[in-house]
Amino acid sequence: STWGAMANAQTYAEWCTYARERGDLNGATAWRAESHDGLFDVDLVKQRVAAIRRCRQRGDFGELMQILRTGLCRNLGGCGDGRLYGRSQLGTKYAVEGLNDELCSAIEELVESPLPLEVKLEFVRETYQTYGRSAML
Repeated sequence: STWGAMANAQTYAEWCTYARERGDLNGATAWRAESHDGLFDVDLVKQRVAAIRRCRQRGDFGELMQILRTGLCRNLGGCGDGRLYGRSQLGTKYAVEGLNDELCSAIEELVESPLPLEVKLEFVRETYQTYGRSAML
């Protein structure tokens, strides 16, 4: 069984291979790809990802910080719904993972940007106050 294989995997890569097989067999892989099932607002998530990408492509760090400061919340479009995190061993909906990846990339890009250190530190302080310590790790 894939559960047994996952339990006996020797490496994380091996475990992921068995988890993928399990997802293919139990429908979790197809579930992750389906965005329009009402669990979250996929259109809002896609709009936010597009806005962040536009700012990153233009190098508009001021606007990017504004989007990250004011336009996000812990449960953006329902992305915090627990039902999104218990179906697949490998993750959640691809659209939600895409948002998380884009957010991480945006924050990394801000940190590496030519903005003054004081501006970056203020952004981190504000983000910390809004999202908490775990989000900044």
